[in-house]
Amino acid sequence: MEDAYIAYNSLPGYDNMALFGVFDGHGGSEVAKYVAAHFLEVFLKRKQLKDGNIGQALTETFIQI
Repeated sequence: MEDAYIAYNSLPGYDNMALFGVFDGHGGSEVAKYVAAHFLEVFLKRKQLKDGNIGQALTETFIQI
């Protein structure tokens, strides 16, 4: 299996918010593992998240990673 995943039932500083993701390795696990290891850290730093724009924060996190 080349997929990696994240599962956070709560996020630091955000009540009632969870984050789940599955990242497909598409022939190799390195990128999927990297994204899983760094996604939360990058996501929590997004200004869009702090402003309440969760969708844009997710999009910008994917682009940055």
